[in-house]
Amino acid sequence: MVQLGHPARLWSPVPACTIVHGIVPDLHRMHGSDGGPALRLPASPTGWYADGVPQA
Repeated sequence: MVQLGHPARLWSPVPACTIVHGIVPDLHRMHGSDGGPALRLPASPTGWYADGVPQA
């Protein structure tokens, strides 16, 4: 389950943010929690505007 959970947590926000808000989040600074499989972003996440995203 952990092997499937991490990819799902990494990939799910990318299409959601891109489709809904037109912003692609930068996941390079994402890292794991010290105590388990939880993932976290830094306090100030970054990203860029996606060009040519059709309206949902």
